[in-house]
Amino acid sequence: MRFSYLTVLVIFLALIGCTDQEADHPDPKNPHETESNQTKELVTNKPFDLEFSSEDESNGTFGGNSSPSDLGLPMPKQTKPSGPKNGLIKEYFEDGLVKEETEYFNGVKEGKRKVWYRSGQLYKSGTMKNDRWHGKYQEWYENGSPKLSGQYMDGQQDGEWIFFDKEGINLPNLIFENGIETTRKLPSLLGD
Repeated sequence: MRFSYLTVLVIFLALIGCTDQEADHPDPKNPHETESNQTKELVTNKPFDLEFSSEDESNGTFGGNSSPSDLGLPMPKQTKPSGPKNGLIKEYFEDGLVKEETEYFNGVKEGKRKVWYRSGQLYKSGTMKNDRWHGKYQEWYENGSPKLSGQYMDGQQDGEWIFFDKEGINLPNLIFENGIETTRKLPSLLGD
């Protein structure tokens, strides 16, 4: 009977994969060893970072900010992706509620970003470009009323910014140009 090198290699690899007897059979001296190790791996209350590819268009209220524990599922172990972050990355509070959702491309914040208060209310929302805020930006108070709204241009405030107090009353708007407030001209104190 003649075997090719490929056949011998396949048989050898199959035998190596079948020799891990410690993982398959618990220690007879400690019959609960395998069971307790499995429990440790499945049940944890630590936050975790996982990569998700689907987009969640929730508005940041309790209904759209659910966690695995809300469904009666065990919290997965914290995982660290290999290589740069890509896609929609979610960060969680210790209790499992979503803390932040950020889109990444090759490890750089690029796209939509949302941050929540611990209560589940949306705190801030906007878009990122090259790890900086860029485009429309909004913030809310923890009671849900708007706090401010404006535009960023490559990480700097630009254009008209609208501000509100906690009761929702409009405060004076400010105008920015490349991160510098241009709403009013202040007199020179040094007498240039």
